[in-house]
Amino acid sequence: MSLAAPAAARPLAPALWLTFGAIALMMSEALLGPLLTTPDDPDGSPVLRVAWLPVYAAIAGLLAWQLRDVLHAAPRLVLVLALVMLAFLSALWSHALELTLRRSLALAMTTGFGLVLGLRLSWAQMALFVAAIFGLLALGSVIAVIVSPSFGVMSEIHVGAWRGLWFEKNAFGAAMARGSAAAIAVAILLPRWRWPAALLAGASVILVLASTSKTALLLTLIGAVLAVALSVSRARIALQLGLIWAGALGVGAIALLYAFAPAFLFGLIGREPTLTGRTDIWGELAAAAANRPWLGYGFGAFWEINHLEAERIRNALQWTVPSAHNGWLEVRVALGFAGLILVAAIAAQSLVLLLGQLQDRAVAAFAAPSLAMFFLAAGSESIIAQPNNLSWVLFVAILTRLALNAGSRRDRRRQPLELVMRARAFRP
Repeated sequence: MSLAAPAAARPLAPALWLTFGAIALMMSEALLGPLLTTPDDPDGSPVLRVAWLPVYAAIAGLLAWQLRDVLHAAPRLVLVLALVMLAFLSALWSHALELTLRRSLALAMTTGFGLVLGLRLSWAQMALFVAAIFGLLALGSVIAVIVSPSFGVMSEIHVGAWRGLWFEKNAFGAAMARGSAAAIAVAILLPRWRWPAALLAGASVILVLASTSKTALLLTLIGAVLAVALSVSRARIALQLGLIWAGALGVGAIALLYAFAPAFLFGLIGREPTLTGRTDIWGELAAAAANRPWLGYGFGAFWEINHLEAERIRNALQWTVPSAHNGWLEVRVALGFAGLILVAAIAAQSLVLLLGQLQDRAVAAFAAPSLAMFFLAAGSESIIAQPNNLSWVLFVAILTRLALNAGSRRDRRRQPLELVMRARAFRP
């Protein structure tokens, strides 16, 4: 039996919930980022860097408190841990040693917090926790728009679009989309919270519309459809496999349209072919990544102000590009093909574990939509293996719980065989 599996079923003390909530709110990148930094240099505030120190200390304390369970879970998460280790090792070839080490430490703490959540929370608890966090952020965003419209509503570009507590509308819309998906999962899994969760899901959808983010709207639709469809079909494996096959065909059709008829595809969704300049970034960044194909430029170091390659891209595109706006390409430029292979292996592990547990109602209602939304969002935002990032925290938490549950099931299947072998070996 897994050491961590029983722990997740126990109720948590209020102090632990508050600690988890405070850390998650810090990692949401809401409020403090826009107040203390700029989109061009989100890591530039000394005040914010100092503010992270007690957060990391709290995470280290949580990991030490659960050390036995952490050590038990580590072999099942070896790929994620290897990615963190590669980030630290990249300091050896990074042009910004101190920056790479600092951001690698932040990645380790971010990943560690995801591990703690995966160890301590059951699926229902995790869904409720995520819904509550994004519900608080939704409320804070509405208050920000009412009290200070210049802060909560964009006025220079995308005029009138809500950005809430974030730098820009896409981050706000994506957060509300994830809150909507978590609220739907709560409504499915916890009947006594059904009506509050339904109201939160509806409010989150309205806020997604207020953001005017088409990517966030797509995430919202996918999260809702997957949660309901997989939950309803979980007792019918043929129907569930059919839905998965239909989804794969849909993704394939979109890929073909993107390859051979991009103008038609973007016309259907009302987007310009450059995806608001993203494809221009990707083209320039691919050329830069080709100069260091296997190990990259060092974790978190490429976009440092005054880095020659980053400045070349910024000059070519005539604006201060802060990131790749693509999770996979961000990993490639930071850690090269070595990091990209690890991330692909992690994604494959999560998919295999997910497919093996889709008959679990909670996995169908919460884990499946969450993973689908994460990987879809990673196509346009740098959220894979990002330090101090709630999306990465939640991905690691879900992967941890999937891995532990898979291990517990294997242990239960082995147990009867072990009893038989012991009985045969026993000689009175």
